[in-house]
Amino acid sequence: MGEMWCKDGDGDGFGDPTMCQPNEFPGSVPNADDCADDNADAYPGGGD
Repeated sequence: MGEMWCKDGDGDGFGDPTMCQPNEFPGSVPNADDCADDNADAYPGGGD
């Protein structure tokens, strides 16, 4: 499987793992690491 692009709703550079697809789309990032895509302060290493 190739790279997945995930919605980054809060703009912190980390994508929502429930909102991914194989093609890049506006507002997406190439990772699924966000645990709270409605909170820009919650991301790996950023306080979650």
